[in-house]
Amino acid sequence: MYFTPYQAFPLKPEGSIAELKGRYGSESVRYCELFEEDETGTPSSLVTLLQDQDLKEKREYLHQIKLQLEGSDSITTAEAKIAFMSVDPGINVQIINTYLQVYSYPLT
Repeated sequence: MYFTPYQAFPLKPEGSIAELKGRYGSESVRYCELFEEDETGTPSSLVTLLQDQDLKEKREYLHQIKLQLEGSDSITTAEAKIAFMSVDPGINVQIINTYLQVYSYPLT
């Protein structure tokens, strides 16, 4: 079974989709490749690429949040919520509240 990167990862940035397509030279990827490992248990190059992209996308997301909050010495909950919503308009309040509870430490 095959899937397109757009089907499997509809929220990925266009650059990440282009990287996936460039790596595999086509519009589709084998589904089973998500679960392949070599004899030592190392995941497939697709999984490694997805892990690398995930880390990069998380860092970029946090960077954008930090830019929204830049210049504030003390950040209120309301300001943090506005920053999240401006960076990620589709985010819901429950997720924002979870982020603020779990990650209640300074963004450095």
